[in-house]
Amino acid sequence: MNLKEIKGRIKAVRKTGNITKAMESIALSKLKGATTVFENATHYDQQFKHVFKHFASHNEDASIFTELPRGNKKLYIMITSDRGLAGPYHNHVFKRIEQDLNPKTDYILPIGKKGFQYVNKRGYQNILKDIVLNRDNIKTFDYNRLATLIIELFEENAFDSVWLVYNKHESISMHEASIEMILPVDVSDIPQNETHIIETEDASIMMKLMINYVQSMLLQGLANAKLSEHASRMIAMKNASDNAKDIASKLEIVYHRARQQSITSELIDVINGSNV
Repeated sequence: MNLKEIKGRIKAVRKTGNITKAMESIALSKLKGATTVFENATHYDQQFKHVFKHFASHNEDASIFTELPRGNKKLYIMITSDRGLAGPYHNHVFKRIEQDLNPKTDYILPIGKKGFQYVNKRGYQNILKDIVLNRDNIKTFDYNRLATLIIELFEENAFDSVWLVYNKHESISMHEASIEMILPVDVSDIPQNETHIIETEDASIMMKLMINYVQSMLLQGLANAKLSEHASRMIAMKNASDNAKDIASKLEIVYHRARQQSITSELIDVINGSNV
């Protein structure tokens, strides 16, 4: 490469480094907001799940949702993102679901553009015709529509069990793909000798609580996944910025060596010309 080409490459690498640095800062700012949502969602999920399981374990109307799986036909709710540039974030989820998925009998409900594209590309059975987007603000997510759809399909025996697959947040630098069964509800850890007073026997209350339960599980999964996504993207962009800086430094060394060689060659030509 000549000096002009090397200089052009240095300029391009530095521009790329500036972009990745800006994306790192954006991810960091979103990470702070996602942390608050994650903490609130975790607290709500723990409290609601405790009350709900006690209610469901002593309610006859909930038996269809608490009995052990009747077969092996599964629905996997897979949470991904709408965007890439997040390091191994999506590969973790894809590899995890492939460990258990039976393409012939199981279906996938993908949340996020990347998941929807992955399912259709692999030819897996997708219960959705349109993409369910996963925006940064998960408070605007349509939990009720999906929760109602999942419960209706489960009631119709379309699936024997429903599983949630997502990236579970461990720390800023670590997350792991997790899979949890959300239907039927596991109430085996609830004591059966307890007495509960229920003021009404209206069966619709159980259905409302079931919808709230599925919504709570979706919220918990989305909160974990979104926090993991921002953390993964921040680290990926930081690594990209550091790599761009290293490449630019190496190119500068190459540039100075080439420039020195060019100057030396010109000096030799001048000296040789003066000796003629």
